[in-house]
Amino acid sequence: MSVSFGERLQAYRTRRHLRSDDRSARFARAQAWERITYCIRQYWWAMGLMVVLFVGAVTPLALRLEGAYRGAVYGAAAVSALWFDALITILWSGAASQIMGVSGETATADILRGLESKGWRIANGVKLDGWREIDHLAVGPGGVLVVETKWSAYPWPLKGGGPTFMESDVKNAAIQVQKNTVAVKEWLSAVAPMIPTTGIVVFWTGGRKHGSGSTMSKQWGREPAVLVFGPSFQELLAGNLWRYDVDDSTVDRVWSRLVELIQRTDETDEYSGENSPPTLRGLFIDWAIKPFVGFAAAAYAFSLMRFLHGWWLPLVATAVGIGLGWGALRVRSLRRVAIGWTATLGAFFIVLLVIVAVDLIR
Repeated sequence: MSVSFGERLQAYRTRRHLRSDDRSARFARAQAWERITYCIRQYWWAMGLMVVLFVGAVTPLALRLEGAYRGAVYGAAAVSALWFDALITILWSGAASQIMGVSGETATADILRGLESKGWRIANGVKLDGWREIDHLAVGPGGVLVVETKWSAYPWPLKGGGPTFMESDVKNAAIQVQKNTVAVKEWLSAVAPMIPTTGIVVFWTGGRKHGSGSTMSKQWGREPAVLVFGPSFQELLAGNLWRYDVDDSTVDRVWSRLVELIQRTDETDEYSGENSPPTLRGLFIDWAIKPFVGFAAAAYAFSLMRFLHGWWLPLVATAVGIGLGWGALRVRSLRRVAIGWTATLGAFFIVLLVIVAVDLIR
């Protein structure tokens, strides 16, 4: 039976969505975002004050310059203050560990996507039931891969000999992926009971790597688990371990069942109001690129103040700009840009007030 172009396009969009980073590390991203937003709500005044201090610190230099150069100095100070705020927020909130966990899952997903050219299909963030979420599932000629990702600031002792708590973490990770593998096998028993299913744990670390390669472990559960260091994961997938030559019809059948499950669980999450937290790329765009556009626009607009005569016209023009930015904060699509615009013009307004006050005193 021939497949229409519309059906092929829809299938491509589905596969692209299921393998995207938007579905990776949702739990870790939700934890990180919750901590960051809580910290911002608690210390927003200190973050705003930091922008004022940075801009004030460069004012003596900026006053020696003219035109766009002055605006560039002010803009750089404001951007530096926001980056400093971002760094302090990540450290104070304790979200750094979750962010690195997100980075680990994203790295694993990137490597798995390399299998698509060999006939594999990838899905990230699969909820098998109401509470169990599997980091990554891959379906292809080698069967089904059930993949979990773990990150730690400490080295992973896959070959043994590490700290006791790290050996315990390795064991717990192996048990987790073994249980998930059993659950996937049971879930597929009515569709493809004989399809090979393998559990894998990919370990990423910020510390010095201990050992190399991967190891098979059968002592902690009913199913063997492959434990592998992140840098060795791609090499492991390139080997012969999962070349079982599963036929295309079985792969299609399993994938269709998986797509149905994900669509059903996504609809349930959407109905319950559970939103997907932002990705690192989304955070970078929303909280770095867009505010920077606002900073740059405000700095350029402020540099045009040199064409206004007197001291009250620049003050009024800056106040009007702040009012426009304040109004734009209510527009969802402009909110991030408006934050940069309003914060920068607010800092400039305070600097202008100080300059005017000093001139009046003299």
